Amino acid sequence: MKIFLSAIKNKKRKVGFTLMEILTALAILGGSAFILFNVHFNAMKLHQITISQTDENQLIYAACSRAEVGVLTGTLEGSGDFGTSYEGYSWSYSATAIGSDPSIPLYTVNVTLYTPENESKNLTFLCYDLSTENQTNDLTGGRTQTNQQRNTNTMKAPASGFSARRNSMFGN
Repeated sequence: MKIFLSAIKNKKRKVGFTLMEILTALAILGGSAFILFNVHFNAMKLHQITISQTDENQLIYAACSRAEVGVLTGTLEGSGDFGTSYEGYSWSYSATAIGSDPSIPLYTVNVTLYTPENESKNLTFLCYDLSTENQTNDLTGGRTQTNQQRNTNTMKAPASGFSARRNSMFGN
């Protein structure tokens, strides 16, 4: 009988977890949760930085577009902001003619983006003025033709079917 009672006592003691096992499991679970939350927080912070950098890149490219239009219209310096959508962001540009030949209107344009954190980001590019209406053609000694004049200087196609369009570059 003693053997039977001791077997029942041993059986009851083996049911369930001990306090030490539960504390160990909770410690492992807590450490894993801490690591996962830390990784998630870092990922969210990196995502926010990426969004900020993407917005700044888009803003500086928009400023470059405005600078290019300004240079092509003859304005070699300008500045502005992006309105209420991007409070605190502003831009400026300055263009300098480069090259020794005045018939080749090539400009170096420096665009600066100012952020709300008082940082500035610069981008420099080259801009070629394609509006050739006021330029002279050194090959023919005369002025180059505008696009409208080029379109009206076509001849009727000959019988062979090839186009006999005049070459406006050489003044023909």
